[in-house]
Amino acid sequence: MKRKEPTAFIVFAIIASGIALLFTAAFFLAHNHANQKYTKLLGFVFILLFSFCTVGIHAGSKYETEEKKFKILNRIGFIGNLLVFFATLVFMVVTVLLDK
Repeated sequence: MKRKEPTAFIVFAIIASGIALLFTAAFFLAHNHANQKYTKLLGFVFILLFSFCTVGIHAGSKYETEEKKFKILNRIGFIGNLLVFFATLVFMVVTVLLDK
């Protein structure tokens, strides 16, 4: 019987892929001097990805299994979601403090 990977790991993989695509799009938009509405759209997508980090953190803290592989994947997802969550908070605080 095949078991499903932990939700925290799946959410972390989606968030990591989304942030990589987001940074790539931001690079190309900045290179082409894009309109401000596109940068607002990127900010909105970033906030959506940030909100899904909490789903991954919650799923990682509640997941229980006996299999070693799934425990490791759950820890990777849980720690990855925590790192993305706290890094985003730090970026927001630094941006607010440097805005003055």
